[in-house]
Amino acid sequence: MYPSQIHATAGGASAIIDYTGHIVEAAPQTFETTLVGLVQARTGLTPFAQFGDWFGILCSFAFFGCFVSLFYQKMRQSNAAQPA
Repeated sequence: MYPSQIHATAGGASAIIDYTGHIVEAAPQTFETTLVGLVQARTGLTPFAQFGDWFGILCSFAFFGCFVSLFYQKMRQSNAAQPA
């Protein structure tokens, strides 16, 4: 479950988003305004705060390993198909 988010920008969409991903409050983009709403405070770490960049690094290695494996498999199939 993801925590609530407050997205504030100087030149774009500002919004309060609940833990389910629904927009609770949103400010219009064309007006200078103050957005006021309630956000439930939560404790705990996000997955990125817990694991850092390791998840992305492991996914990169897995993708590279699959790519190399498929490359070598194609090379063996093409070498086996050639007459000796």
